[in-house]
Amino acid sequence: MFWFSRPPYLRWLAAGTILAAAFAVELWPEATVAHPFAVESVVAGQPITAVEWRPVPVDTLPSVAGLVMVAAHDIAAGEPLLPSSLGSAGTLPAGWWAVAVPVPAAAGVGDAVMLVVDGQAVQGIVVTPAADDPLAFEPEGLVGVPGDAATAVADAVRGGDLVVLVQP
Repeated sequence: MFWFSRPPYLRWLAAGTILAAAFAVELWPEATVAHPFAVESVVAGQPITAVEWRPVPVDTLPSVAGLVMVAAHDIAAGEPLLPSSLGSAGTLPAGWWAVAVPVPAAAGVGDAVMLVVDGQAVQGIVVTPAADDPLAFEPEGLVGVPGDAATAVADAVRGGDLVVLVQP
């Protein structure tokens, strides 16, 4: 008789096992790592000061650990920071010049500095920090300045009338 046949218990067990495995794989937590994203738009050559660390899946984005946080190109707000978007220590915007000035020891590569020339402030970026020479009277480093202010900064350095301000 047909209605006395055994139910397919093994098929039901196999189907239930497959469904349970699918749910486990789907709900299993994915391994993530924190990666920096730009909080605000940054122009090429400017130091990146504000970052937001967001979780991303492991091996999705390359690590930027140990790289100088200076924008190699324009970076939009919310964009992930990649090794290709970070420049080297000497990255400056187009039209900027590097001038040798007495740089305080507290200033590092990529730090923003303010140069006071004839009572006017000129924004700059430290390209090369001052040499760590204990015998140097005024250790000099390279600071990038906009092209229209480069001659005024160079004249002020030559005349000794330049003040370099570093934000702590």
